[in-house]
Amino acid sequence: MHGRFVNIYFRYLMYALSVVFFSAADAAADLTAHYDFSDGNLLDDETGNGYSLTATLNEGISFNADGFSAHIGINDSNFLKAETLSGAAGSPYTVSMWFKTSITSPGVSSSVISSPFGTSVWQINWANGGMRVNGDATLPTAGIPLVSNAWYHIALVTDGTNANFYLTKDGDTINLRESVPMVFGITDLQIGVNRLQNATWEGDYAGVAIYNEALTADQLTSALQNGPGSIYVIPEPASLTLFGVGIWLLFAACRRQKRQ
Repeated sequence: MHGRFVNIYFRYLMYALSVVFFSAADAAADLTAHYDFSDGNLLDDETGNGYSLTATLNEGISFNADGFSAHIGINDSNFLKAETLSGAAGSPYTVSMWFKTSITSPGVSSSVISSPFGTSVWQINWANGGMRVNGDATLPTAGIPLVSNAWYHIALVTDGTNANFYLTKDGDTINLRESVPMVFGITDLQIGVNRLQNATWEGDYAGVAIYNEALTADQLTSALQNGPGSIYVIPEPASLTLFGVGIWLLFAACRRQKRQ
């Protein structure tokens, strides 16, 4: 009888470990490009997918002493651009980034990120008293005021038809600001400038990441909990569930063996 229970225990254990293993292999949201600036390189794509940035007037862009962010100066020609990064209109994606500035009322259209061409024209800019998403008349017009020198997590999430715009101060609970129709894609992503390349929003930029899926609020909460200085991979909710199932099975097997 003892051998039989050992065999049952072993089967439970192997199944539990296999669940954990295969969930871990699929444990990251689908990251397309990532620019974290923590390695002393302004231009490299941390994913290895080859979506490197180019810099305009690089002397106006510098690293910060915090070791994880880059400062883009006020000159309207200072910005970073991913010329090869693109996503078709009507496809899902997520733009996630951190931003801090002492200039909470910059010039109209000053932007933190933008997509300038074709059917993918949009920007996250200052207007009407604060930050907003701007693409055409279907997108919001209200601006959301910022606190000076505070880090904010910015996320634009679209499933290809509708978009959610999140703007959350570091330390706060995730804050959904707008839900709007949006079918725009991404073409030649620009960091620190508007779509016309003539209105920089001076400030500190960190953790710029592009995903080719629409992240959930729970996944974005992971970004908030880690903060602007952390380098991490956002997990898939399904993977977390499978991980929990694996642990539960392992625990159940141990309890069964102990009773015997």
